[in-house]
Amino acid sequence: MVIPMMKEHFVKRLGLITEEELLDMAAIAQSTPGAIAVNLAVLVGYRLGGLFGAIVNAIGTILPPII
Repeated sequence: MVIPMMKEHFVKRLGLITEEELLDMAAIAQSTPGAIAVNLAVLVGYRLGGLFGAIVNAIGTILPPII
């Protein structure tokens, strides 16, 4: 569910990453412990914005369910 949504937004609409990069990040996200959506968001954030991008995406992904 998350991967097709991210593919539509980041690959097709914005063109920020390639489909191959997204699939590679999805494979890594699935093999690491934790929620796939959070892991994938952190990887995309790191790819686009470095450490700051990863931190912002982690907070942005985790904060809404907590609130």
